[in-house]
Amino acid sequence: MLPPTQQQVYLRDFALIAHLVYLQTQGFPLPDALPTSLADSRIFRYVSDESSPPAFQSQPCFCALQDRTTGRMIADSLVTPPQEAVEVDAKENRASDVVIRRLDELSRMRSPIRAYFVGEDLKRLSLFEYSALNTLRKIVCGNGIGKECTAFKLSRLSQLETLIVGEDSFTICERNDAHNAFALYDEMKTHPRTFSIVDCPRLVAVVIGNGSFASFTDCAIQRCPMLQNLQIGTPDKCDDYRNRSYAFFNCQTLVVKDLPGLEGVLLGNYAFYHCSSVVFYSGGGGVS
Repeated sequence: MLPPTQQQVYLRDFALIAHLVYLQTQGFPLPDALPTSLADSRIFRYVSDESSPPAFQSQPCFCALQDRTTGRMIADSLVTPPQEAVEVDAKENRASDVVIRRLDELSRMRSPIRAYFVGEDLKRLSLFEYSALNTLRKIVCGNGIGKECTAFKLSRLSQLETLIVGEDSFTICERNDAHNAFALYDEMKTHPRTFSIVDCPRLVAVVIGNGSFASFTDCAIQRCPMLQNLQIGTPDKCDDYRNRSYAFFNCQTLVVKDLPGLEGVLLGNYAFYHCSSVVFYSGGGGVS
């Protein structure tokens, strides 16, 4: 029973809301006026921009804002939040620092000490795989790269110490777009994408930003004896769309094995949300 001061909301209103939200996610404009029953329910308000008045005045439980990624007006709870900048502290005049901004520059990865992958062109990166680069100590991947990537593999990097991946990289999912993230789950199961770090004896820290690898299905980190800190996403006490990390959201298997130096694992909200198999193993025994 609703309190006397709270107006009743009919199921048809919720159905209409769902339909309007769907139209917005597809790029269609919302109407200038809404049906009387919906307006009277005081649960919907449309805001086109800061200078335009709402379709009607009421206390909103729902409003539409412009998404930074697509430019579309969508439900505010589905708006992709701003990304934290990834620091590129490379000295490009040094032969030891390599900054990759375009796909045709990938051939420069011969003997760098520090490697940075940033730039709009790298959204089309389809494979990230490096092994036996014996000078490489640091890898930094910027925000929003590798949208078409199907595999991220690092192996036998004898000097690698740090891996940093920014936000919303190596994924076809849009963070906080619930329709996209959830609807893609069945597709993920039939199109596996693999993340693996294996045999990197000096690796100390792995930091992966919010939203990254959300469309990857398998994650394995093995035989990295000096790894101390593993952070995947950023935890937040506030559980709304804008504070959920969604890192490895669609991942189904997680293997963390032979990491005797591991001191801490930090996972963001909704990281590994669909994971059904987890293995932690440290030589003498295991938990799965």
